[in-house]
Amino acid sequence: MATLVEVPHLGMDLVEVTLVEWLVAEGDHVAKGDPIVTVETDKTNHDLEAEVAGVILQLRGKQGDVIPVGDPIDWIVGEVEQAPTLPTGGADAAADKSPTPVVPTVAEPTVAEKSIVDSDAEPTPTTDTRDERGLASPAARREAAAQGVDIQDVSGSGPDGVVYRADVQATAGRADAAPTPASEALAQGELVALSRIQQITGERTQASFRDVPHFYLERELEVDALLDLRQELAERLDHKPSLGCLLCFAIARTLTGHPRLNGRLIGTDQLELRRHVHLGVAVAGKDGLAVPVIRNAGEMPFKAFGERYRALIRRAVRRELTAEDMSGGTFTVSNLGMFGIDRFSAIINTPQSAIIALGRRRTVPEWADREWQPKTVVSATLSVDHRAADGADGARFLVDLAERCRHWSLLL
Repeated sequence: MATLVEVPHLGMDLVEVTLVEWLVAEGDHVAKGDPIVTVETDKTNHDLEAEVAGVILQLRGKQGDVIPVGDPIDWIVGEVEQAPTLPTGGADAAADKSPTPVVPTVAEPTVAEKSIVDSDAEPTPTTDTRDERGLASPAARREAAAQGVDIQDVSGSGPDGVVYRADVQATAGRADAAPTPASEALAQGELVALSRIQQITGERTQASFRDVPHFYLERELEVDALLDLRQELAERLDHKPSLGCLLCFAIARTLTGHPRLNGRLIGTDQLELRRHVHLGVAVAGKDGLAVPVIRNAGEMPFKAFGERYRALIRRAVRRELTAEDMSGGTFTVSNLGMFGIDRFSAIINTPQSAIIALGRRRTVPEWADREWQPKTVVSATLSVDHRAADGADGARFLVDLAERCRHWSLLL
């Protein structure tokens, strides 16, 4: 029996995905569990797997197309005893998701193809209906707007002349090849499409900065003791932990005593105080920001914490994180010290109550025992939702964090 493959719900608030790459082709045989397509969500890339064994038929969409959750993307046809052949059938029967799908060469569009066009009368092959119906995928329309291309000038390569994003890019490429006056060329800039992750990150941070009453507290953390601990751990463990890892560990342990900063605002009159610290660590990738979560971080021994920290960072850089890896965070750490940034203020990752921003390690002079002595510090800027906590709450947290950094035995 033929099985219709649809874009699944990969997150509670996910409404659409971007098609990154087909991992199969028409006619390929797949086993149950084989990856068939890579899609991009607002958080990461995800490989969709075949739910049954069979033959792939009627792929829908190209690289860059945005597809709503629940939309069909291909069929998996049951295999026969000998060399399998693609079954044929009418496209109308696809409405109940149980028919034999048609082969791609039939002129009648499939259900999957119809989903990207309007539902008016069927077009005739000899008529260019795009003037009235606008047969183009949503990704193609966005690309046309970005490139300054009239969608009516684009020849579609899809069924019945449907325009895909690649068609728009090809048309824009030909236009770019035409001679341009020098003055016009100087005025033009390069248009770069935002990744889905960048778009969602922008929308959420804009909403947070607009709707959440942020206030900021800054303090320098003395980290000489942590650097000594780092050296000692390097001799006992298989790897040398980074200062960022040690600071995240100290932050997680400190948060256990400050539930308001580890809480979540519900409506306008309730604050949920979380018992466990699920620490989010912001990681910059080439396509946008990812925030993997270390669960129960405030209760872990350092060895387990360090292993989890390194594994998540490595997977974030490789774009291998799952939706589960990035859900449920109660507090976020953003560290730009490795880029030489002295200090900065971060936007709260709602619905969390606070976020901390860490700068670079610096050596500053300190007057002690009647002489100037070097002291290693890292700036920490705490952003707090004023509805969940006040200045005194944030100040007490930073005081406790500074003590744990100065005397690492308090982390035990």
